[in-house]
Amino acid sequence: MKTIGLVGGMTWKSTLEYYRIINEHINSKLGRFHSARIVLHSIDFELIYSLQEIGQWKEITEIIAEASLSLEYQGADFIVLCSNTIHKVADDVEKSLNIPILNIIDVMAKKISERGLRNIGFLGTKFITEDGFFGYKLKSEYGIKVIMPDINDINYINSVIFKELTNGIIRNESKKKIFDIMDNLIEKGAEGIVLGCTEIPQLIKQKDTKILLFNTLDIHASAAADMALHSV
Repeated sequence: MKTIGLVGGMTWKSTLEYYRIINEHINSKLGRFHSARIVLHSIDFELIYSLQEIGQWKEITEIIAEASLSLEYQGADFIVLCSNTIHKVADDVEKSLNIPILNIIDVMAKKISERGLRNIGFLGTKFITEDGFFGYKLKSEYGIKVIMPDINDINYINSVIFKELTNGIIRNESKKKIFDIMDNLIEKGAEGIVLGCTEIPQLIKQKDTKILLFNTLDIHASAAADMALHSV
C-alpha cells in the first residue's frame, strides 16, 4: 500500500473528512483491521486565508511546497491537497517535488465525464470562481463548460463558507439561498453542480436535492484511497 501525504488544516473540519473517507474506503476494500498509511501536515489556516485575501499566491505556493516536501521526506508516495482553492498553486508546487500531486480537478473531471456531462455548475470560494481558474482548466483540458454564479452569488457563497462553514455554523437560511443559486445554474444550462469547496458538503447534501451533485471532497478522498491501493 502506498503512503498518502495529506496537506490539511484548510480547514481542519474538511481534513477530518478526508481522513475518515480514505480510511473507510481502504477498510472496505481490504477488510479486517486495515487502514490507510497516512502522513499529515496540518497548516494554520489563518495564515493561508490572510494571504488569499491580499492575493499573495507566491507566498502560499511556498508554504504549500514546504509542507508537501516535508511529507515527501517522511515517506509519502503522493500528495493530496485537502482544499479546492489551494489547487490554484498545485502545478507550481508539484514542480518542487519528486512525487506526484493527486489533482482534485483531474479526478473531478473524470467523474463528470463518466456521467457524460458537458455543462456543469460550480460553487466555490471567490478565489477560484472570480478568476475562472477551475472553469478554464476544465474547458481547456477536458472539454467541460463551467457555468459560474453571478458576482453577487459568488460573494454570498464565499461569505457562507468563511463566516459560517469554516466555524461549523449551519444555517437553514444559507442552505435555502444556495439551493436557489443552484436552481439558477440549472436554468442556465448546468446538468449538475460541482461542490467546489471542501466545506460546502457540510451544508449541501445529495439527499436534499434531485440535482446531480459532485462532492469534490468525497471524490478526491476516494481517489486517494484507490491510488494508495494500486501497489497492493
